[in-house]
Amino acid sequence: MEIKFYESTDLWEFEKNLYEKWNPISNHYNLLGVNLSIIIGFENDQKETKDIFTIFVMHEQDYNDEVLNFTTPTWIVKGEFSWSRVYGAIENYVDSCNDKNEEKSFMNLRRRMNWEFEGYEKTTEVKKEFITWIEMNDTLSSEGET
Repeated sequence: MEIKFYESTDLWEFEKNLYEKWNPISNHYNLLGVNLSIIIGFENDQKETKDIFTIFVMHEQDYNDEVLNFTTPTWIVKGEFSWSRVYGAIENYVDSCNDKNEEKSFMNLRRRMNWEFEGYEKTTEVKKEFITWIEMNDTLSSEGET
């Protein structure tokens, strides 16, 4: 699997794909975070099939109990916020989910991301981790380690 590109479903807030303008420090958009779509495909796929996975990206300073009720998996950045840290964590996660079997790879991804077909009748259920912390050392955890 490989990440083809990123985009935001919050395009009405950001002119085209300029979601990277959002920063929790200078949050002039007054948003808690950004809905981020990760478009993933398989290397050497002649059909160039792409699937969309979504997460909500935010910073630890904006974390509140409201986040616990989100239906989109939320990735919370600890420490200094930068899009390069977010992308690095996502890329490492996608790489760690790679399996020889495409279906198993997708099941692995769905633990911490929503798939575009989430909830469809024939879609296999996956135990979700709805809160993912991007730690100071850029590793992922389910608990907000200190």
